[in-house]
Amino acid sequence: MSTNTLAASDIISSPVFAVSPRDIVAHAPNLMVRHKISRVLVMDEGKLPGKLTKKDIGYRLHHQGAVWRRRFSDQNRVAEYDMRDPVSATPLISPLVIARIFITKKIGSVPVIDNGIVVGIVTKEDLMKSALVTGLRGTIQDVTEDAVTAVALMQCEQVNNLVVVEHNALAGILKSDDIIKEVAK
Repeated sequence: MSTNTLAASDIISSPVFAVSPRDIVAHAPNLMVRHKISRVLVMDEGKLPGKLTKKDIGYRLHHQGAVWRRRFSDQNRVAEYDMRDPVSATPLISPLVIARIFITKKIGSVPVIDNGIVVGIVTKEDLMKSALVTGLRGTIQDVTEDAVTAVALMQCEQVNNLVVVEHNALAGILKSDDIIKEVAK
């Protein structure tokens, strides 16, 4: 498939796991661990009022003060932790547009909604595995000498960062975000 005709529906992850805003927040990380995911959607009677990520939870716990206080209480609800009104996409939107959304909004995923129904989610990982990125040929100026090798290595090792060494000296760190930024230009 040509990257010109690639759409969000070609790269979405599904099924999407969801929690209710009324659920005890401890349910969300348990769901994330069980399904090896880093985010869940917050669904309320078929509507999408929010999204909850591991980072959201970690940030909130970190700001609770002393280490001994950093745990979930049976009183904490998902609605206290989630990101409200998440940016979403349609199934026909281009992954290139999604990459630009990731950069401008500083987010790592967008739910994909078709006629008011959540049909999937596109994450940075999905974008990195897509033909938009894996179809790169040649080099990406100022990012890496061999983007194809970098993307393949990141996927193989399941990492988001690579240490770049040139002439036996540290040259920098290449992040999946860097590749996405270059592709989105």
